[in-house]
Amino acid sequence: MSGKHTSVVQAALLVQHLYDYGMRHAVVCPGSRNAPIIHALVAHGGWQLASVVDERNAGFQALGMSIGLGMKPVMVVTTSGTAALNLASSVAEADLMDIPLFAITADRPKEWIGQQDNQSIVQSNIFQPFVRYSSEFLQGKNQDFSWFNAQKIAEAWMASQTPRRGPVHLNIPIAEPFYEALKEPVQLPPSSKFTLPKAMPLDLKDEKAELHGKKILLVAGQSTDYDAEVFSAWQSLPQAFVFSERLGNLPAIDGWISEGACLDLDFNAAKAPDLVIYFGGPIVSKRMKHYLRQLSVPFWTIGTTFF
Repeated sequence: MSGKHTSVVQAALLVQHLYDYGMRHAVVCPGSRNAPIIHALVAHGGWQLASVVDERNAGFQALGMSIGLGMKPVMVVTTSGTAALNLASSVAEADLMDIPLFAITADRPKEWIGQQDNQSIVQSNIFQPFVRYSSEFLQGKNQDFSWFNAQKIAEAWMASQTPRRGPVHLNIPIAEPFYEALKEPVQLPPSSKFTLPKAMPLDLKDEKAELHGKKILLVAGQSTDYDAEVFSAWQSLPQAFVFSERLGNLPAIDGWISEGACLDLDFNAAKAPDLVIYFGGPIVSKRMKHYLRQLSVPFWTIGTTFF
């Protein structure tokens, strides 16, 4: 591998491996340090690209794209320096909403950090604690560095999907030259092969026996990808009552009725449920949160939301 084209090769590696894993959409921001990545995306020919000037807006556009695609991973690419920090708001939002956003930040080579070079800050782990995974590429002239970087891409992909889907960060140090194309094909390390875990079929036979005769309040928080089969199974429990806000985004399921407007939110111990089963993310209603916090009953949380 030629040292002259190290940055170009690593950009091609990043683009090809993410494509192999199933990513098809990217939002790119202007800059020179991230030019090899943008050029690799265009040269590949299989990507749907959007160009957004402002990095903060680009991050949120990538979030919207992911939601619109059914929570599929989308990458957003920035140049180095404080441009990368402009993604912080969208990365934090992706963390709260469990959106698989790939924050790809170009960086100065390590030897130029802290040397008063322009557009250079410490970019390692800048999005902690809001990402499921954070790492950076190594720069080098031999194939070992490409194998290492390929492993980082695979680890980032897995972390974005399981055990809890969400944003990841890959920091890519890029040395000049930026704009020279490869004059001959380069053999890239193969992408990893792995299978994501799948949920087992939901059988609530034991739960139904345990909960027979109990008043059950099902609370649907914000989400964009409720599992209809799982919801139908829980809704079929005896004496189950559903609360959902508009932002709950409940799917259209036969027999699944949102009765939130009818719920008496003035606390009354005699009317209180025996159990609360909570799905999804946060709820906006202050009255509902106040009501839930007054309950002295068991809470079953399906997900990672807390009050």
